[in-house]
Amino acid sequence: MNCGSAHVPKIQSTWLYGHPSKKLFDSPYQFYPHWKFLLNYGSGESCKCKLCNSTSINRKARQRTNRGSSSSSIAPKSRGPPPFQKGPVDEEGTPDVYSSLFTLLRNEKTLKRKIEERASLDWRAEKPLVDKFVCSIPLQASFLPRQGEVVLYLRPTSSPLELRQDLESCHVRVYDPRTDSYKDSPPQWLAGIVTQVPVSSPTVSSLYPSSASSTPISNIIPSEPSLNASGYRISPLPSVNSSNKLLSKQQTYTSLHLIRPFSLQSHILAGIPPSLLHESITNALTASATISMIDRHSFSGTWPHASVHSRGIFIGPEAYWLGDTVLLLHEDPSLGESITEIMHILDIVTTFHSLQPSESDGAVTGNECKRISVELHGEVYTTNPVRAFPRAPIPVQHPTPRMRAYGHWFHLDQPGDVWAAPFPRILSRLYEKEALLAWLPHTTKTPHSPPSILLDLGRESVLSARRLAANTDERILDAADTVDVDGGQRQKEWFWAEYRAEALDLRSVAGKEVG
Repeated sequence: MNCGSAHVPKIQSTWLYGHPSKKLFDSPYQFYPHWKFLLNYGSGESCKCKLCNSTSINRKARQRTNRGSSSSSIAPKSRGPPPFQKGPVDEEGTPDVYSSLFTLLRNEKTLKRKIEERASLDWRAEKPLVDKFVCSIPLQASFLPRQGEVVLYLRPTSSPLELRQDLESCHVRVYDPRTDSYKDSPPQWLAGIVTQVPVSSPTVSSLYPSSASSTPISNIIPSEPSLNASGYRISPLPSVNSSNKLLSKQQTYTSLHLIRPFSLQSHILAGIPPSLLHESITNALTASATISMIDRHSFSGTWPHASVHSRGIFIGPEAYWLGDTVLLLHEDPSLGESITEIMHILDIVTTFHSLQPSESDGAVTGNECKRISVELHGEVYTTNPVRAFPRAPIPVQHPTPRMRAYGHWFHLDQPGDVWAAPFPRILSRLYEKEALLAWLPHTTKTPHSPPSILLDLGRESVLSARRLAANTDERILDAADTVDVDGGQRQKEWFWAEYRAEALDLRSVAGKEVG
């Protein structure tokens, strides 16, 4: 509803109708306690929300019930909580479905169930959006930024802004088409979290200066809050080591041409003195060793081991979903450092090894286990024919069309076999070759560069960022280092978060909750 005055011409306010008292909830936040009580108990009787406390409806209802009973000493029966409410709850009072599943597994020994968090407002709101997004992943270009990812970006300007890689230095610089020369000052890069993406996916042509420079700022910034036609909304990333989050309120709408993957930061920022880098870049580097799951959808296990299957995962700056194709670091050092293998993700599994009941109350929460591992399962392919089986290239249209541009690929094992890779082996998504040529044309030398050069572009950027994060993220430094995870990886090298917002230590971005 819009209201206004002479001094404040237009204010958008939200009220919610429907309370039995005929009063209005002033905001969704005021309505939430009442909604949660109805979900858990089925009626508003004994609800303690603001409107229920301020009305005599509940008291009068109880009086009428007592008058109609045969004995005033017998209280009316209440419905009580539904079955899923029983058991442990989290800090917000939401039932802990995972502890319930662990306990059920202990009782039944073998279990396989879908995970449904129907008592969680976040789960109910996000589930339809996640389902829709997962279905679109196979059709989406991998170079496009995704919501929740950390990227490098420039703020748009009123004059045409072009980014080109200098042939002599290979540094990315600002080019002025009016003078046909590079500007003396380096680009003012920032690192930020993507909070909104366009309703229509840009094409590869949007990566080139000619396409972006002709896009006015008025076309990038949406005119309506609910419709974003071409721009990406990005907020600078504040420090995970500080309680000051004001930086995240400085949101910007920018075009795809002015955005780069953070996994290429060592190439994009080359030649810029550290003293000139924006503070958000240091903040992003500090948060590069974080991990959080997206949409945990099913549970399976045989006591005392249990697995939680997810549709997506954030590793450092990037998000990976089922159906994505990702670059794999070598597990065996004797194979060298250069990237030669990729994985087509089929499953993302968090495994709790040797679960044990808590000594204090006997509950099985997952906190008491010998080891926790996070692995990505999928089909693996290689450009190295010596490693290949059965020594024959796979069809170029399988599993993803973008593989075609990188030459011949071979099965790493028998076709259809599924490999498991610990999450630290994931480097980045396999970007389209056309995107790499648009971002770093001179680093890739020529359009006919061998796959080893193109696949290896971001390796040192990602690994150096992870090393820096492990030594600067105070949450990692303060964590206990007694739990082994992922075959030798210790928890002190990574910060494990429940949700993306926790991983980046954010509660809101541009006034809205993120997660």
